[in-house]
Amino acid sequence: CADQIKDYLDLHYNKQIKILHEPVLLGTGGAIHNFKKNFPKYTKILVLNVDFFFEITNELLSRAHQLMGESPALFFCVDVTHQSGQNQVCVENGQLCRIIQHAMIPKNLEYETFSGISLLNLAKIKYVEGVSDFYSTVAIFTRERVCILSRSATDWCEIGTKESYKNYFYKCIDDLKMGKKSGLSQMLISHSYLRPEKISKAGSYGAGKLCKRVFNFDPNWICPEHLPEETFIFKAPQGAIDSSGIYLGNYVDKA
Repeated sequence: CADQIKDYLDLHYNKQIKILHEPVLLGTGGAIHNFKKNFPKYTKILVLNVDFFFEITNELLSRAHQLMGESPALFFCVDVTHQSGQNQVCVENGQLCRIIQHAMIPKNLEYETFSGISLLNLAKIKYVEGVSDFYSTVAIFTRERVCILSRSATDWCEIGTKESYKNYFYKCIDDLKMGKKSGLSQMLISHSYLRPEKISKAGSYGAGKLCKRVFNFDPNWICPEHLPEETFIFKAPQGAIDSSGIYLGNYVDKA
């Protein structure tokens, strides 16, 4: 759907956003090198993985610039538990020295992980053509200094999988019912994506009183009293909803 994305951004942002389309996916490393090739005037760039939410302040960016110095890369890192499913980054003298896969981490351990947000100095990174891996061609911590900014966010969440996305909204509803707001939930509320008055005691959003953990984001569809638990509706289908899953019109991703 690259053409649809381009048309939408051109229409709403008057071509202020530049797009680099990859007919062949280049990988995270390849995408960064592709940017370096097409926009040579930029040196320091902020890279954001779109499946993470991370609140960045000017103060945090200033600290990152100062800490980074002449290094090619700096990672913003956060504290997580084993339940997060994230890998562990090991730090020595303020720099990345090792990455431990999640399966090898003790279950009761709290540790640091890469937030998915990095500051890169493209002037210090040698250009590589084509498909490439982030850790092989960009943040090569085995031979170059990759700085770590520890505990760089109190408000961070990963929403890149179906389960983590759903779990975020379950937690969001529970927190809002207790009067707690995260940076992401506040942003969703300010853009009228979430409305506190549509949250039910059953832990649902825009759903019937008896619907448990059901989220109805379709403004034109009235949710019945009974729906399978853990159902997300973005655009209601024509037919009946008889199983839990994610509904987007005719597309259904069943749990």
